[in-house]
Amino acid sequence: MTFPVSRRKLTPFLISTMLAPVAFSQDLDPIPRTALEILAAGGVLMIPIALCSVIAFGLIVERLMNLRRNRIIPPSILADLKESVQTSPCHALDLCDRNPSPIGSVLAAGLRKIDRGEATDMEKAMEDAGHRMVSRLERNVKPLAGIANIATLLGLMGTVLGMIKAFSTVAHSKGLGRPELLAEGISEALLTTAAGLSVAIPTLIMFYLFNGRIDALVYEVEELCSDMVDGLPRTENTP
Repeated sequence: MTFPVSRRKLTPFLISTMLAPVAFSQDLDPIPRTALEILAAGGVLMIPIALCSVIAFGLIVERLMNLRRNRIIPPSILADLKESVQTSPCHALDLCDRNPSPIGSVLAAGLRKIDRGEATDMEKAMEDAGHRMVSRLERNVKPLAGIANIATLLGLMGTVLGMIKAFSTVAHSKGLGRPELLAEGISEALLTTAAGLSVAIPTLIMFYLFNGRIDALVYEVEELCSDMVDGLPRTENTP
């Protein structure tokens, strides 16, 4: 069974149907393209997320500069240390004091106990100095994990606030048939989530890379210091 349709009634309907997407696109805000537009579209929580990214960037650059091998184990004094520790421990101690470095501080701590002639005193002093060295190397690495967690939580908070805003707008405007009313809140929610993850993921990657780098450097320092002091005359503790 077919129903007759009047051409006069059909023509306005077709025109309004074709023009509906155009009218809908004019009501929506333009898609943010620049960093400032994205920051503004994401809402107020984009500000602390951006602050987290700046702090993380500064810490990463600082650790990249200070966790280089030639800063921890200077090659310029390594050969002299290996030779002078066996021939003249006093000269080696003076060399460590004049050229401060993590490996020099660990070795100097053990050399200062050499006059006691006890192996356990030297080992304990070098072990304590090694713990202090690790603490200094990890000084600006641990905050990276905190920044990654905070950025993720801020992005999640932005998601929740954006969804609340979207549904609150629909509820107050009684516009369940207008999807553009949901678009702004959902867009804000997705932008803050993406921004938080964009800060958290690379920050967390660098955190694990720095931890691996520190472990490797600490192991190398321990091996070098042990090799250099193995030939020194020492006596064992007697009861």
